[in-house]
Amino acid sequence: PVVPSEPEPLPKPGPEEEPQPEPERPEPPAPEEVPPAQPKPQPAPAPTPGPTPQEVPAAPVKPDIEPSRPERQPGPAPVEVPTPPGEVPPETPAPEIPP
Repeated sequence: PVVPSEPEPLPKPGPEEEPQPEPERPEPPAPEEVPPAQPKPQPAPAPTPGPTPQEVPAAPVKPDIEPSRPERQPGPAPVEVPTPPGEVPPETPAPEIPP
């Protein structure tokens, strides 16, 4: 009989503990607020396409810089190109004629 008397006092404190976990249940709704945060990141991708157009104009600027470098080297070459070998410039034949 002593054993059954113990279980009686245990059940009493049991119900008191149950009400405590109940207040904790209202916290689960918090996770619901988290999902709405996810939809926010979705709009972020939209602004990303905006910067892409800026990158396109930037690309043309780079090519301009590259051609400018080669232009300096070929610059002197074009001067010689206009003078075809058939019309050898007077400057070249001049030194060759005296000798």
